[in-house]
Amino acid sequence: MKDKGILKNLGGRGRLTDLINSIATASNVVSHAKLVKNKSILRRLIGAASEVVAMGYE
Repeated sequence: MKDKGILKNLGGRGRLTDLINSIATASNVVSHAKLVKNKSILRRLIGAASEVVAMGYE
């Protein structure tokens, strides 16, 4: 990669390391799924709170 200039085009070794570390793997799927679930719960709470606010204006 270095000889062909590909590494430089990617942004160097640091950028390549960041890309490798950001790839979803089987080892972090559970962690990612928990994050998605928690965000879903928060969105539902926001929706419920919005409904309560709307009821206050009725």
